Amino acid sequence: MAPRRQWRTPSEDDMAEVVMYTRTFCPFCVRAKGLLADKGVAYREI
Repeated sequence: MAPRRQWRTPSEDDMAEVVMYTRTFCPFCVRAKGLLADKGVAYREI
């Protein structure tokens, strides 16, 4: 039997950088930025 895998909560160091290419008039961009903000995800906007 395979050993049980131990899961841990990811830290900020484990997270990939999120880069979002946006336009101010794009409704999808506005919704995506809102979702990231609600989830507390830091992102860089280009």
